[in-house]
Amino acid sequence: MSQVEKAVHGGDVWAHFPVIDFSSNVNPLGPPEGVIKAVRENLWRIAYYPDDRSSELRKAVSEYGVGRDNLVLGNGSTEIIKTFIEAFIGRGDRVVIPSPTYSEYRYQALVKGAEVELLSFGGDLSFSPDAIAEALETRPRALFLCDPNNPTGRSLGRKVIRALVETAWEMDVLVFLDEAYVEFSGRPSLEKPWEYENLLVSRSLTKLYTLPGLRLGYGIAGERIAGPMERLRMPWNVNVLAQVAGTEALRDRGFVDRTRRFIESEREFLIEGIRAAGFEPLPTETNFFLINLGGEISSPELKRRLLKKGILVRDCSSFEGLGEDYIRVAVKLRDENQRLIDELRQLRGELRG
Repeated sequence: MSQVEKAVHGGDVWAHFPVIDFSSNVNPLGPPEGVIKAVRENLWRIAYYPDDRSSELRKAVSEYGVGRDNLVLGNGSTEIIKTFIEAFIGRGDRVVIPSPTYSEYRYQALVKGAEVELLSFGGDLSFSPDAIAEALETRPRALFLCDPNNPTGRSLGRKVIRALVETAWEMDVLVFLDEAYVEFSGRPSLEKPWEYENLLVSRSLTKLYTLPGLRLGYGIAGERIAGPMERLRMPWNVNVLAQVAGTEALRDRGFVDRTRRFIESEREFLIEGIRAAGFEPLPTETNFFLINLGGEISSPELKRRLLKKGILVRDCSSFEGLGEDYIRVAVKLRDENQRLIDELRQLRGELRG
């Protein structure tokens, strides 16, 4: 375990504070107003242990059509990844991970002593459903999918995902489907995931409701998967304020639509501005996207230069297969987006001298 390098993440604002943070893929609109109010009114709860079952939060999620016993709640969706692997992946097991993607799948699997097979596709970084299905024929223990994928922002689509899950079931392969960004994409979540005995769908409340400092996520699965994960879950893993914030956030039924309309509009503005500044944004379906630097500057160097201007972007050199050719940025508010566009335009001028 000591030889396994920890996964690298964005959002390292405290090392550079204050900065405009384009590196973490959270909703720029911030938490709903009701969430802030509810947290303030419930600060008294920090003097008590949390409800270990997170009963009110379970009830709030279940009102969206999910059975309470089909839920595993976590201190962020990353804890769901860790618990899933602890429950079902052992030393010597082989897992398949399409790449580039969220690095925590690989890290947690390696910590457990698993063998990791990364599927790389090259080209425009889109995943090949046929290649993934072919990999399932070798009967690995598990397949990890992020959809829409981080860092590319692309989605395979529900029809393809459903077919892969069914193929995996025939091969006795477990599937971990990470839908942390599905609300930003406009695509529906996979319907009734608890009906697939080999599937866990992971969802994040951190990204949509801008709660990264509180940490909150959940998994949806049938009893075959949810039961063992619930038994492994750490006691009191969801703190009292996260429970309050999540419960209140889910009551704001219009927040997803408001967010999606804003992201679609502002994403178009940001992409067009960056393209006009001389850089190449890649297609995306969510609230973040990659920028191809075209070899004119490395991603670590561009990050360093922008930090001098008070802007933090995600250097993607830690993602398998991306090298130093890409950065990732998340959609922010208009003034912040304009600031990034302006700084990139100036930087491009300096590079071309």
